[in-house]
Amino acid sequence: MVSGGSPIWCNPRGRYATNVMTIAPAPDAVAMKPVLSNASHKSGLMSLVAAAWQWLVQHRETVTTIDAVAAGALLMWTSSRNPVQRHYLVRPDGDPAGRAAETFGKAVEQLAADRLDIRLGGIYTLERISRQSRPDYAAAMDVLSAFVRQRARWTQQAASRKAPLLQDENPARLQPWADVAAVVAVIVRRETASNGSGDSLVDLRKTDLRGALLTNAPLQKADFAGANLFRAKLAGANLFKANLSRTNLGGATLVGTELHGANLKGADLRAADLHNADLRGADMCWADLGGADLRGADLRGANLGNARLEAADLTSADLREADASGADFSAARLARANLGGAALHRSVLVKAMLEKANLVGVHFYNANLRGADLRGANLRHADLSWADLVGAILQWADLSGAVLYGADLNGADFSCATLQGTDLRKTDLRGVCFADAILEGAVLPLVVPAAEPGATEAGDAAPFANDDSPAVPPESAARPAASGDGP
Repeated sequence: MVSGGSPIWCNPRGRYATNVMTIAPAPDAVAMKPVLSNASHKSGLMSLVAAAWQWLVQHRETVTTIDAVAAGALLMWTSSRNPVQRHYLVRPDGDPAGRAAETFGKAVEQLAADRLDIRLGGIYTLERISRQSRPDYAAAMDVLSAFVRQRARWTQQAASRKAPLLQDENPARLQPWADVAAVVAVIVRRETASNGSGDSLVDLRKTDLRGALLTNAPLQKADFAGANLFRAKLAGANLFKANLSRTNLGGATLVGTELHGANLKGADLRAADLHNADLRGADMCWADLGGADLRGADLRGANLGNARLEAADLTSADLREADASGADFSAARLARANLGGAALHRSVLVKAMLEKANLVGVHFYNANLRGADLRGANLRHADLSWADLVGAILQWADLSGAVLYGADLNGADFSCATLQGTDLRKTDLRGVCFADAILEGAVLPLVVPAAEPGATEAGDAAPFANDDSPAVPPESAARPAASGDGP
């Protein structure tokens, strides 16, 4: 009470706010605070309003207009402290909903400006929005992707031409435009967890991104179908299940890149660096990997059907259970590679280097291995029926239990090789060298050609079983039809 007898309202800070004309009962005034506090914690804004309104109705005869204003001020102060209702009043980034929409619209308009600095401003504004506002992440990525597709379009006519292997038609265009490079930088920096699913939401189909810097970029499930990524830097990038079909990746850097389950059908990967890349389950049928570096790459379960890998380096690569039927490995380096259980029927491995490779159970049915180097290779239980091994080198190789039914072994070298239980029926053994080979239990043709002067005769190398009954080919060894099937 003041000297005039009028009561004084005290706010939470303990200062005098104003005089009131009517005296309110002290117990009810004190009871208002716990009522409002409990309502704000239990039901948010609506419960708080209901509790305040109930108190005002009960004391409508004793509360003046000034009291109502004071209660409303207290209500607004409490609601501003409530995070539940702030969600409905502002965007997650603290920007009011209306102003956020206006900012987004202006950023989109800036992308169409003639001046580079204005376009860059719009790009970085959209980046800020995508980082700060989760609901706007997908929209921002869609706009930026559409900008690149329009700004750096890779025409169908240009895509249909085979790009040079080690040079570009226009060396000055080995870098994207400045604004396109800025969008690429945004893609590299962004956090895919913002969209809630972990997907990149990047659609850059049929875009010209030659020389783009995408090192360590999160690009899982991104769509680059038909794009030109010639000599792009993608080392360490995450391209899990990305669509790279018919994409030009010639000379690209993909060292340690995550390509698990990626679609690389018909992609151009000539001279690409895929050292230690993860290509498990990747679909690479009809892809061109001529001269590519695949040393130590993980290709388990990959589809390499009809792919071209001439002179590719697959040293120590893991191709277990891979399907490379019809693929061309001419002059490829596969030393110490693991191809256990892989399918290589009708494949071409002319002069391929397979020293000490693991070829256990590999299907080489009707494959062309002319002049291939298989020294020290493990070919246990491999299927080489009807294969062409003319002039092949199989010194110290282990062919125990292998099937060479109908194979052409003319001039092949089996020196010191192990052929225990090997099926050699219907084979052409002209000029074959079995010096110091182990042929125990091997099944040889009914007629073994006489050895040339100075050569070791096949029959003197070790005991073997002659084919003294009508030949019954193994399950997969029927006379093959002419190769050259289409896709």
